[in-house]
Amino acid sequence: MNPAHELRANERVAQTLAGFAEERELAGLGDAAIGIIGSELRKAGLQNQIEDVFQNVLMMAWESCCRGAVRKIRQFFLAMSRYEARRTMRKAICRERNDPKAQAWLLGEVCLPEEPEPDERELTLQAIHRLSAERRRIIELMMIQGLGDTEAMAEIGLTPAAFRTAKCRALKDLREILKIQVNGRQPDARVSTAPAPSAPAPGAA
Repeated sequence: MNPAHELRANERVAQTLAGFAEERELAGLGDAAIGIIGSELRKAGLQNQIEDVFQNVLMMAWESCCRGAVRKIRQFFLAMSRYEARRTMRKAICRERNDPKAQAWLLGEVCLPEEPEPDERELTLQAIHRLSAERRRIIELMMIQGLGDTEAMAEIGLTPAAFRTAKCRALKDLREILKIQVNGRQPDARVSTAPAPSAPAPGAA
């Protein structure tokens, strides 16, 4: 099976970055990113890490978009896909310096930057953990597990209207926490304390 289709890459990209770009700019972006990541990782036999790298790129792209640091999302996402795949390979090669195949690959490729980018994935995960339990659950279902709105809504047990409200509030809180973390301040205790809307009782108006 095509890895991109198996990982629902296009759907996950469109869902995560829909608020930052037009649909045509995101069309096929997941497939393209998986192709780049797979091509790079296969050089070092690391095909089993495609999902991890793709998820890292998706979260870093989302975090960067929230900060307003990205103008051309498609170009940024594909460049980050190649960079993150090569960084993953570089780490693996550093662990296997005595492997002749790894050394041969290293000598035949362009050197990667010595200093990696800040670990934006870790920054995002820390922000997620600072959300209230209800909102953290929404973000984890959609950003980490890759569920769509319908699936996440069913998992949580909310009505469509209540889910839309909860989702918007969760994303807003996450953006606020990320901005605070980027500025080097501790998050305000008031952020994310309100619970997500509850599902109405059966038969309620």
